[in-house]
Amino acid sequence: MATNNTSTKHGRSSRRSRPDPRSKAAQRAAARRALARDIIGVGLLVVGVLGALGLYLGAAGPVGAWLAGLFRALLGLFAVVIPPALLVGGGLVLAERRATGRRMIAGVSLMVLGLAGLWHVTAGAPRLDAPPAALEQASGWIGAIVAGPLVALAATAGAGVLLVLMVAVGMLLTTATSPRHLAEWSGARLDRAGRALREAAGRRRQRAAPATARFEPAATGEAATPAG
Repeated sequence: MATNNTSTKHGRSSRRSRPDPRSKAAQRAAARRALARDIIGVGLLVVGVLGALGLYLGAAGPVGAWLAGLFRALLGLFAVVIPPALLVGGGLVLAERRATGRRMIAGVSLMVLGLAGLWHVTAGAPRLDAPPAALEQASGWIGAIVAGPLVALAATAGAGVLLVLMVAVGMLLTTATSPRHLAEWSGARLDRAGRALREAAGRRRQRAAPATARFEPAATGEAATPAG
């Protein structure tokens, strides 16, 4: 009986110590995801640095010049925001801040697209087949892709309203602010400003009251004086 118990315990312990193939597969998949994340993060940082050198300083050789030309073709005058965005995105990827990183990337992207679209509209909304110089003075290919259909559907004024709304949504996402909280905050600030204006108007009326009281008797006395 003791022998049977010993063998049973040995069998159980051997089953416990035997590695689960599913856990090994999960570990390998996690390692592959971590490696891919590191490669993407480092790649974004490298492209951001080289693009910044080529765009801001005219350095980094042919690679920097090519990246600068690509950034200008993509976003025109707004190309200056691409290198910082790549650096921030690479840092967030390497820091594994997934939820925050995705929210911030989405918010900043909407803000940049909205602002680029607004500038593209004010620059005359050149189409994709416009000369490269005209696109670079506006918001590039991305500006044409974002603003062109909106101008065609809602005219210039309607496109401007929609692009401003896009910027506002991007700001809400970036700051993790809900529309309800923003409305409450704006209402509180407007109420405070209204109270301050009412108090200032009341103080002005109080300062003006003594002067009016001094002027009225003089005016009454002059009116009561008989003529000639």
